[in-house]
Amino acid sequence: MESFFSEGEDSFETCLGSPVLRQHEKLWLKDGNVVLMVNKDMLFKVHRSILSVHSAVFKDMFAMPQPAYPDEEDMYDGCPLVRLSDAPEDMGIFLDIFYNGIPYLQSRTEATWTIVRVLLLLGSKYAADRLYDEGVRQLERRYPPTIRALHAVQPGKECMDFKFEDCISIANVTRTLRLDRFYYNALYDCCQLDTKDLLSGVERSPGVYEMLDEEDLIRCVDGRGRLQRVYFAMMGDAFKATPDNRDESRLCGRLIDLFRSEKIETSVPNDYTGKYDPLRVHVSNKWFQTGCKRLCGRCAAFYVQRDEARMQEVLDNLKEYFDLEEPNTDYAVRRLFGVESPFMLVPRSGLV
Repeated sequence: MESFFSEGEDSFETCLGSPVLRQHEKLWLKDGNVVLMVNKDMLFKVHRSILSVHSAVFKDMFAMPQPAYPDEEDMYDGCPLVRLSDAPEDMGIFLDIFYNGIPYLQSRTEATWTIVRVLLLLGSKYAADRLYDEGVRQLERRYPPTIRALHAVQPGKECMDFKFEDCISIANVTRTLRLDRFYYNALYDCCQLDTKDLLSGVERSPGVYEMLDEEDLIRCVDGRGRLQRVYFAMMGDAFKATPDNRDESRLCGRLIDLFRSEKIETSVPNDYTGKYDPLRVHVSNKWFQTGCKRLCGRCAAFYVQRDEARMQEVLDNLKEYFDLEEPNTDYAVRRLFGVESPFMLVPRSGLV
């Protein structure tokens, strides 16, 4: 997991009863005037003024009247001691941004999900609005609202860099914070995981796995069926409509009839994992693109725009694919195509 700091955070150790306390290597500032004890063992010596500028929670905390003679257990190294329950590595990132600012973060590299997760969770917990807003902005860049922008996203260049397995963590965080649009985007990404990772979770650190909530796991398992039905329906429907301005040479007409006669099962391998991904049905699958290239410019544009509109419809209504109250897996197909699609073809290996 990426961190702004070196691994040697325990270069100085002391003991105050148990457990052993460690002073953070980079954020133990000699002129600091408050000590944060994080997760019972990591100590940060920082400045109350810096914490107060960025966090309304810390500002209100330090504004409260303090006892003239505080108990010894509430002091450390001559400073007030504040006990926090956060993960030390998360607090390290959080405080680093307090001191160096978001521009500093952006100048080093595009944020990773590890950093964005801290911006969102601790930004919300400690009312650090600027940091929280930056976390939301990173999600907006990762999950734009239009299909064209989504296809153009380049993680690590235009938005946060992340490993695809991070989608489980993104789903958990956005659910906790009620960031619904990004939550359903993340559930959609979870549907693209290998079944083992979806069911068993992904390893965040040695021996520690992050898993979906049981309810979200049900959403994804059911959602896979709905997404797969829509995926193959969109494949079969790709050349169903006829352009009004078709090339008068009739070549396009003959080609379109040929495309319609092709069996979808032979166009998609049975083990193709993208079958749960209708948002990229004809981006990752070259069958449609190759067909359009054989048509005249007007007909090709008609089918490309029509296909894009179908994908946009799916993107705009992701919630419906993960609604536990909607038991009918054909619902999304009927909504997209108006009737039961005659192209509900699936690989011979079955739905899963």
